[in-house]
Amino acid sequence: MEIEQIKRIEHFALTIEIGLVEFCDRFQSLFELPKMTSDHENETEWAEIDCNGINYNISRPYDMGKLTEWDPTVPEKCNFGISLGISKSAPNCNEIEINRIGNLLSTEFKTNIYYHRTWLSIGKNKKRNLIFEPKKHGT
Repeated sequence: MEIEQIKRIEHFALTIEIGLVEFCDRFQSLFELPKMTSDHENETEWAEIDCNGINYNISRPYDMGKLTEWDPTVPEKCNFGISLGISKSAPNCNEIEINRIGNLLSTEFKTNIYYHRTWLSIGKNKKRNLIFEPKKHGT
């Protein structure tokens, strides 16, 4: 998605000991997404897909601490970053929907999901400090 089309980007992070392929398979299934394209470079591997006005991007750096080095709002020891690029033409993706996404992710992956930042435009960010904790079955 071109930067001119983006209304905002929501940033999540988590720690989990699985590979990118397994993570993406579960992520795609959870959100009923088409197959993501993936690639890698010296410091990270990633996958992404544009679907219904949202760019879903998952990054998994090879070295622990790299996400925090790149973005100081990422909590330490997180090894996966998830960015949701919401287009200007996307259906309303409001706070309720972002909370639903965070809760679904935490329950699916049985780990805390850190909602740490919203990108609003070049040089404009809003720091977030919300933690989604996994729901236990039956609660």
